[in-house]
Amino acid sequence: HGLGTDMLADGLGSTIDYPGYVADPYNNMPWALSNLYWEQNFLDYRFTVLAGLLDATDYTNVYALMDPWTDFFNLAFSNDLTIPIPDPGLGIALFAQFTDNLYILGSLVDANGDPTKPLENFNSFFGDAEYFSSIEAGWFKSLATGYSDNIHLTFWHAAERRHEGVTAGWGLAFS
Repeated sequence: HGLGTDMLADGLGSTIDYPGYVADPYNNMPWALSNLYWEQNFLDYRFTVLAGLLDATDYTNVYALMDPWTDFFNLAFSNDLTIPIPDPGLGIALFAQFTDNLYILGSLVDANGDPTKPLENFNSFFGDAEYFSSIEAGWFKSLATGYSDNIHLTFWHAAERRHEGVTAGWGLAFS
């Protein structure tokens, strides 16, 4: 493709007939607020609560090489495209480590989140009450390496989004 064009990297896929999304961090999105939350840890980080504006891709079915800023830009490598994770929005996530190696991680987030309109997320979360939820049970070698070195099973549920015409769905993912 020609150098010096005004095409952003996120538009490259369609020019080469690739149906996916090739460049997660580079796009035309205006100002956005994807993470603004309170994090509270208990029992030496064995129990953690996050509440506020959350990006569910940060903790739903996370696996090694999933960070587009440090690993692969292609969304197919950085997220599980079989899970309809919504855009960042208001929510809560809970993490509990039961033994040195076993954990559970659950979340409830707004399925209609919009990081470009952060204050409207409160109206959507409490007004529309259409949520994406997930629960993950897994094993890791240690808490220190657990983010990128784990084996887990994730159950997810996406509520029907009436205004968007999107039906409800659910599924399981193993990583």
